[in-house]
Amino acid sequence: MSSMEDADKAGWGIKEWCGAAGFSVALYFKRQKLGCGPRLVHVNRRTIITEAPRDYLKRLELEAASAQPR
Repeated sequence: MSSMEDADKAGWGIKEWCGAAGFSVALYFKRQKLGCGPRLVHVNRRTIITEAPRDYLKRLELEAASAQPR
């Protein structure tokens, strides 16, 4: 099973999440800086992404569809 299919996983590291989502690490940080990255928590010095790549990409898809003029 690929990590993209592992939607029940509790948390992801940044590199692991980016690989599963098809994002570069630079794009991940750019989107986080803009406030539109995946949901995450900080535990001590670790960043744990709590939103599965599949869920995040679906959310982006829905946001893009709702932003299009009808």
